[in-house]
Amino acid sequence: MFKISKDHFVTKHLKLDSYKAESDKFQFNISKINKLNKPFFLSLKTNFSLRNKIKDFISYQYVCKQVIFEKKFEEIKKKDKNFCRPAIKSDLNQLKKICLEKTSNSHYIQDINLPKKFRNNFRYNWLKNFFEKKRGDQLIVYEKNKIKGFLLLIKIKKGIIIDLIATSEKYQKKGIGKSLLNYVNNFYMKKGKLLIAGTQSNNFSAVKFYSKMKFKKIATKKIYHLFGKKN
Repeated sequence: MFKISKDHFVTKHLKLDSYKAESDKFQFNISKINKLNKPFFLSLKTNFSLRNKIKDFISYQYVCKQVIFEKKFEEIKKKDKNFCRPAIKSDLNQLKKICLEKTSNSHYIQDINLPKKFRNNFRYNWLKNFFEKKRGDQLIVYEKNKIKGFLLLIKIKKGIIIDLIATSEKYQKKGIGKSLLNYVNNFYMKKGKLLIAGTQSNNFSAVKFYSKMKFKKIATKKIYHLFGKKN
């Protein structure tokens, strides 16, 4: 079944009616798309390739491929000294600086057809949702003299989703990401539960990182951005 839902976050910051859709068995339903009031923006995740003939109705852009990883809870006997802790509201100014660094590889940021201001501020606006109690169940920061990285979590029935993870560009490849994941494993995970993460296939450092941390690749999806413009 192909279902379209309103994306209120993107609508707010893009200032354009925005939607999202995802399906493992995608059958492109142009009539359902055409029912959306133009102009609109739609982010689509699917295992299928879109056909060129839809260009007669709307414009679209293939952006990238998303890779989904998962990892089971593991018993860590030797626990290194960890500088992670739950975030507090006064952390936001430091977190903002990390968010605004040009290190994100989100499919929204990769799409140069989207406004530059929207792309530049996307990660920071996403993170602010946590402090506004609109998204996420826990935010973890890595702080040693100052905040150098963070991890936003969403709890689901089968475990935890990594909704957003970032390390300051200056401190990348220093083990901060590993410390954040180990902290989640030790304090938020339970036996039999899963830690789930997603990234883009062209984010080579992230793919390498999750593989090194013993995550298993379980799925891939193509990401398209569709634009419905007024005639």
